[in-house]
Amino acid sequence: MPIDNHFDYNWVPGKGKPNITIPFTRRAVTVDIEESGVQLTFEVQAANYTDWKCGNRTVPNLPLNPRYSLLLFRVYGSTTQYISYDFYEQVIRYAVTKDYLDSDLARENWSSRMFQFYAGDLYEVLQNVQTRFFASDPVTGNCKATFAGLKVWKASYDTFNASIHFDCELNIQRTKVTDFGIGLQLEVEGVPMESTMDFKLRSHE
Repeated sequence: MPIDNHFDYNWVPGKGKPNITIPFTRRAVTVDIEESGVQLTFEVQAANYTDWKCGNRTVPNLPLNPRYSLLLFRVYGSTTQYISYDFYEQVIRYAVTKDYLDSDLARENWSSRMFQFYAGDLYEVLQNVQTRFFASDPVTGNCKATFAGLKVWKASYDTFNASIHFDCELNIQRTKVTDFGIGLQLEVEGVPMESTMDFKLRSHE
């Protein structure tokens, strides 16, 4: 999904004067996504800037220098007043592509009272495990994030929700014994910095 290429700026002058809506066009210039953060550069220009109407006054239809007009409405950096939700989705898609969201399933990281990552934990859950493996054989596995069902939407004024699907599998002695899917919903806060953007996890389910 591309980054939104237009938006409207609503100016409310007050004192009984009519509101003015100025349409802008937006064009992404560069994007740099590294492990340390994300930096997006784009330029914004008021649409039809040579033929504006402010209330009942018509701006003179004189030739304007596109260079100076463009510089006047150009915005740089990722710390602007608006962040597109498409931008958040593209960051997540990049993370999925680079396997940043994938997880290894092992006793060291995921053990619990209900499941300690031994084959014996699966004896009453999966058929044929008891006849093929010793109870003390370790269980390993992995979960890989996918694009299926990926969705990003607004949560609060400073956070967004993201729904991500994972395809997972469990193995015993390098033999796959089962596969399954997990859906994860996150609430994330995007914090624009000077040249990067930090993401803080608020909640998950």
